[in-house]
Amino acid sequence: MQSNSVKVLSRMMEGLCTACMALGAAVIVSLPWTLRWYLRYYYGHSAPGRQYAFMLGLLYLSGICAFIILGYGRRILRDIVNGNPFTFSTARRIRAIAGWCAPIGLGYLLGTLALPSVFVVLVGLAFSFAAVLVLILSELFRQAAGYKQENDLTI
Repeated sequence: MQSNSVKVLSRMMEGLCTACMALGAAVIVSLPWTLRWYLRYYYGHSAPGRQYAFMLGLLYLSGICAFIILGYGRRILRDIVNGNPFTFSTARRIRAIAGWCAPIGLGYLLGTLALPSVFVVLVGLAFSFAAVLVLILSELFRQAAGYKQENDLTI
């Protein structure tokens, strides 16, 4: 049995995921214009076509993957609210999150070829590390779901 505060917190996080998905969708759709505006504002001119196109591609990759990750996170939070987090479907969702973190990490690490920056390297390393860590966490949830299933069958 879980506490009421965990349910409330999970519902709040689920709502935050939904809000972030809505905001993220707006950012993804407006990305060509907002990136151009940002580059003009920050640098005083727009970036060269090739660099702009590369940045746009990298940001689209990040945005789309993050949008999908939030969707999986929302479903995991729904399982927590329903009081059933240790299921094989939760383990698969966590594994899918790891799979969607990997392209972001790889994209940013490859992005250092066109955008040499410490920030680009750090984001690439962070998401690569997160992909491996979340993959391990998914295995933990898979094993917990197996133990729970076995325990539920015990009389």
